[in-house]
Amino acid sequence: MIAWGIDCSSWDDYVDLASIEFNSYEESPDAEVIMTTWHDSNTLEEVFKFAKHAAITHGALDMMVLHFSDITREEEFATLFENA
Repeated sequence: MIAWGIDCSSWDDYVDLASIEFNSYEESPDAEVIMTTWHDSNTLEEVFKFAKHAAITHGALDMMVLHFSDITREEEFATLFENA
């Protein structure tokens, strides 16, 4: 899970805590580990480059973008990812 934007470190923390609780505070099996990062000082272009090259290289199998805003940026995000 890669977080970027306002209070992105909070999203990182929430996903970590949810994963820990889901696994009853025990160590997660390798197949259920969720790697989380936050990028509060990176550009969106840098985040997409990280997602495309670093995260996928290190075992991320699926990619989904969740964008919480009143503004639709689907085409922009697709272009940024493609050009990363």
